[in-house]
Amino acid sequence: MKKDPIDVIAYDPRWAEEGLAHTEAVAGALGPLALRVDHIGSTAVPGLAAKDVIDVQALVSRLEDDGIAAAMAFARHERHLRRLAQVMQCRRLALPVKLG
Repeated sequence: MKKDPIDVIAYDPRWAEEGLAHTEAVAGALGPLALRVDHIGSTAVPGLAAKDVIDVQALVSRLEDDGIAAAMAFARHERHLRRLAQVMQCRRLALPVKLG
């Protein structure tokens, strides 16, 4: 299986505000279901070159809650819901958001 090349680009100072916007959108959509929502990964590190992808991690008390899928669909993160099953045992939901 051929993998796509990974493009690492120079640090973009807009990543901080874009990360904040995505975390606020996810936190707003999840409401009280979210214990915390964070911008994580290389784009969250000031000055670090990275892939042009914002990673958001949402911590919830129960991934089995049906409200999570509905909230994420409302927040337009439907394409990331398939990852939900992959992280059930980790008790976290990591959401990569492709920029551009």
